Amino acid sequence: MKNKIFIDCGAHCGESILEAKRRFGNDIKIYSFEANTNLANALIEHFKNDSNIKIENKAAWIEDSFIEFYLSTSWSDGSSVYKEKNSGGISENVLLKVPCIDLSLFINSFDKDDYIILKLDVEGAEYEILNKMINDGTIKRVNELQIGR
Repeated sequence: MKNKIFIDCGAHCGESILEAKRRFGNDIKIYSFEANTNLANALIEHFKNDSNIKIENKAAWIEDSFIEFYLSTSWSDGSSVYKEKNSGGISENVLLKVPCIDLSLFINSFDKDDYIILKLDVEGAEYEILNKMINDGTIKRVNELQIGR
């Protein structure tokens, strides 16, 4: 039987984690990435006793490296890797340098028979990530794609 894998890019406050568990059951393996350190730390603490959930304080991206992450200046889900983003109240003066993962490499680390659900809600970075996944063929590994949820 295939493993069900939920890859959550832009975990925010964990809404999509709860929805994945509701929709697919408690046996689903969940890998969540959240670049905002405060949100990631809260999620890590909240889900620390669930061995099927792994949360990392990283940005989903097109390479393994570090990237500047511009934070919202108000309670918002608008933080982004793009300082030019004009919604969500981000400030080019309020930023963190965060680790990022090459989402294509991460997806390719799973067994070819796994059922992969990918949720991308990364405040504008979806375009570059999806372009890379289309160009390198990784998109074919994804069974379900949710964007901006």
